[in-house]
Amino acid sequence: MTHYRGDPDHFAHEWIDAWNAHDLERVLAHWAEDCLFVSPVAARLLGDGTVVGKDALRAYWTRALAASGDLRFDFDTVYGGVDSVVIGYRNHRGQRCAEWLRFVDGYAVEGRAHYSPA
Repeated sequence: MTHYRGDPDHFAHEWIDAWNAHDLERVLAHWAEDCLFVSPVAARLLGDGTVVGKDALRAYWTRALAASGDLRFDFDTVYGGVDSVVIGYRNHRGQRCAEWLRFVDGYAVEGRAHYSPA
């Protein structure tokens, strides 16, 4: 596993591979303990779209994976910024998605999920 340190393509493929393996601990290994994640799916499942802290993120993604056992991402594109990455992909429903992740010291401290209209 590689944390983001300036190679967005390598990171994006590792991120997609971890999700496709449904290996939640591998996905969470990229995240800082005091992270913040915002997602419309979190809003639907939790009633609030904001998840604060790695333990809360683990609980949310455990619930989300249980609700979508067929979850799979197909890589589309990646964009690298100064301290961030945007990963574009299609989910198991064929929906176009993008995740913006901001990093400090190689770990995601903030993430925001975006989805195309269904």
